[in-house]
Amino acid sequence: MKRIFGVLVVLVSVLAFMGCASSSSSAAPGNDLPDFVRNPGRYKIEGAFVGIGSAKFSTANMTMTMAETRARAAIARKISSTLKNMIDDYNAEVEGDPEAAEQFAQVVTRALSQANLSDTEIEMSEYGSDGTYYVLMSMPKRSAIAPANTTINREKLQYAKFQNWNAQRDMQAAFAAENGDPEIVSTDE
Repeated sequence: MKRIFGVLVVLVSVLAFMGCASSSSSAAPGNDLPDFVRNPGRYKIEGAFVGIGSAKFSTANMTMTMAETRARAAIARKISSTLKNMIDDYNAEVEGDPEAAEQFAQVVTRALSQANLSDTEIEMSEYGSDGTYYVLMSMPKRSAIAPANTTINREKLQYAKFQNWNAQRDMQAAFAAENGDPEIVSTDE
């Protein structure tokens, strides 16, 4: 009985030692992600907004479509955030009504978020080891200026404080400041 117990103790010790000594073959979380997902700051594109999307569905077509849609949504959020900040800055400058500015910002950002971001382009794409599709898309900043300017010009007539606002000039400056890009020149002037 002592012999069986001794063998079991030795066997358990050896197994425990082997379990502790074995190297882990699984990678750290996120190591199998594409570099443009792990390090998005390295993939800024001058004069463009960028967005990253990912998806994993049962069909390749649905996977790609959803990842691209999510990347476009990320671009739309960046544009909306930039415009909202720009509107808030202008409103503070003219000491306007904060509530009116908020309504104005909502109208403009809603119109832009509903706009078709048709000028987007896939810059990089890659499948992860688990079948997730990752995509990095870009949209030239100048492509956001014309639809934003149209919406702002239409809506600013309803808000007295915004009627003298040169939105296109401020938009160009705000978009350029996003990545330290040089001033963007619009072709709509």
